[in-house]
Parts: sequence; structure tokens; C-alpha cells
Amino acid sequence: MIVDAEALRRGSLQGGELCEIEGIGPVSVEAATELLGEGALQFLVRDGIDIRTVTSTTRTVPQRMAAALVVRDRTCAVAGCGKRHGLEVDHCREDFAANGPTNLDNLARLCPEHHDLKTYGGWRLEGAPGRWRWIAPAHPKSARYIAGARRIAAAKAAAKAAVRRE
Repeated sequence: MIVDAEALRRGSLQGGELCEIEGIGPVSVEAATELLGEGALQFLVRDGIDIRTVTSTTRTVPQRMAAALVVRDRTCAVAGCGKRHGLEVDHCREDFAANGPTNLDNLARLCPEHHDLKTYGGWRLEGAPGRWRWIAPAHPKSARYIAGARRIAAAKAAAKAAVRRE
């Protein structure tokens, strides 16, 4: 659940304040306060700690950073996309494989289609949150090529996971 701190203190929403359950939609502040004791919910109060200092040396995104991404990137980072469900976290400026850091400045949430275009098709995301630019490659890959590359990557990941389980 994401809720603005002032709205929570006041008990009601004003202006552009937010109170919603991710994946469900807006809820009243009254409903939010009733759910405060529920252990299965994670509350993200906008106006809390500065999470820009949270980082990781692995590809894994720490929970605080993942929560911050949900608040910052409410929809796919590609302008005009608007998709909200099934978003994937992407190392957008410097790929993790090229020693790109796992920090908030290097991450963005993309819908699966845009993530595949970036990962396998050569597209790029440049700029910053709220000002992202979606850049096409000089020679775009075909949808068939991208789908094949995605299947190969999934098969490699499954094979690695099987080896680790042994």
C-alpha cells in the first residue's frame, strides 16, 4: 500500500495525494488505517526515508529499493505505454552484465514487451524518471529474433537453476 504521509496524518486525501494498494487501485485513507495491523501488507509512506543510498553488489534488488521503484515508476517507464501490471526491473543506464550498479539511479520498471525490446532488440532507455526517452536502434531486430533470444535466455536460466538444485 502506498500512502502520502500528510494524508495518513490528516485521515483524508487532498489534491494529488495518493492512497492505493499496488495492483488493486485507490482506497480510502480510512481503509488504509484499518489495514495498518495486517502483517501481509507493506506500507510505503511517501515522505519517509531517503532510499537513494540503498544499493546492492548483486543483480538482486533490495526490498527497500524495490518498494521505492514501485512508488517512483507507477507505470512502464516508456512514455505513452501506461502498463501497470507485470512490470520488470531493468538496469537501464548500465547493464548489470557490464558492471552496471544495482542502485535506484540505474533501475527502471518496464513492461515485459519493452523489457524484451531493450534486452534483446537493442532499444535504449535514456534520460531520467519523468523524462525518459525510448531510443530505437539503427537496425531494429525483428519480433521473431527477439522472441527467439528470449526463449534461449529462458532455457539457459532454467539450465543454470537445475544445476544449482543438484
